[in-house]
Amino acid sequence: NLKLAPQARSQTANTRAEDFQSVQQSQLDTLALTVMHYNLIDDKTVAHSAIVQYIIDADPDVVGLSEVDTQVLYKDLKSAMSSLGYLDHCEAGTDQSSCSAIFYKKAKLVCVET
Repeated sequence: NLKLAPQARSQTANTRAEDFQSVQQSQLDTLALTVMHYNLIDDKTVAHSAIVQYIIDADPDVVGLSEVDTQVLYKDLKSAMSSLGYLDHCEAGTDQSSCSAIFYKKAKLVCVET
């Protein structure tokens, strides 16, 4: 489980979860998010760079990726997405060879619980 909260507008990207006690209700009411999901198991022929470009073109605040190969693809995506201003969380499957990954814009959201 991953819980995200809006990034407090007056604070830096290094905001701690405890700081969200002071987030104003008006900030919560005006939060708009774009969310995208992509299941990679159905599309193993797509190059890693094409997946990143697809995400760049959509410019989502949150990206959910299913069936991500943890050996190569996740590492490549994590590096590319980090350079674009995203943080990540990956929940590995039972066999540890794939994961469900969530990337979120650190300027807009902060992780308050994993």
